[in-house]
Amino acid sequence: ATFALRAAIGVMQRHGLPARIDEVRLVGGGARSPLWRQTVADAFGARVACPLEPESAALGAALQAAAVDAGAADLGAWIAERHDAPTSAAIEPNAEDAARLDRAFALYLERAEALFGQR
Repeated sequence: ATFALRAAIGVMQRHGLPARIDEVRLVGGGARSPLWRQTVADAFGARVACPLEPESAALGAALQAAAVDAGAADLGAWIAERHDAPTSAAIEPNAEDAARLDRAFALYLERAEALFGQR
């Protein structure tokens, strides 16, 4: 799941998402796992935090809808100006583990391309 998420972010980066990601926010049941939070931090080379709001996915959808309704040109900026979601303590990436995961991710992409013909 972590590599699929990283690959999806890579696709979004090729379509305009900034190349550098400073923080990843995780929600849902898996976000309660300290091991998964650390794995995501290492795989992305970015700190990981979890919103304290238990229904943060629904809140995010509502905020995006409000931004669209308001005619915001930049949804992210509009939301950031109006909502500061409290989060758990951030988990920082471990550089050594991040390097190992970078090598594993390269293999993941290679195998995905061999299986599906695209990255």
